[in-house]
Amino acid sequence: ELQMNELHELIEDESKALIFGPSRIGKTSILDLVRKKLATEKGNVIAVTFAGEGSAKLGDYEEIPDSASSEEIEEHLLVYSVIKAFNEKRNRLQLPQSFVKDADAEICAILQRDKSIPIRYGMLNDYLEEHDWDLWLILDEFQQIVTRWTPKETGAFASICADMNSESRIKLILCGSDDLLKHMVL
Repeated sequence: ELQMNELHELIEDESKALIFGPSRIGKTSILDLVRKKLATEKGNVIAVTFAGEGSAKLGDYEEIPDSASSEEIEEHLLVYSVIKAFNEKRNRLQLPQSFVKDADAEICAILQRDKSIPIRYGMLNDYLEEHDWDLWLILDEFQQIVTRWTPKETGAFASICADMNSESRIKLILCGSDDLLKHMVL
């Protein structure tokens, strides 16, 4: 219970969290608790889960072509995963009771605009603020994409992470088991 409270504080205060540890130690179970318990208790959280192979979520990262550039991987992780959850993979989506009709279409429209990812995320953050919602993007088995991705210090992922703080309505929760993940994210 104490560790869950610490994790919740980290998500709220920093807007990002990394769950890291050896395979089969229970990281995905912690993510399930984050989604089912913490997000539900907070009451205003839209939770989107995206995962790699070996999980019950059937390998979402396999949809990213091996030849994808860093920018294409960022687009897939930060934009497509959310749009797909709203449009095709509703089982990956947890919505607050306050979620209103057609909000999913508005969120997808913001994410599909012809703007940079950080600008779209800023617009989405403003929209979430208007409705008093948070979006928790939960990326499980994240090490599977890290080995194929070289994010740039000036890229969308780095920019979004740098802008996240306690005021951000978008929270990023990464989970994985590879040393490369730990060094890349921390």
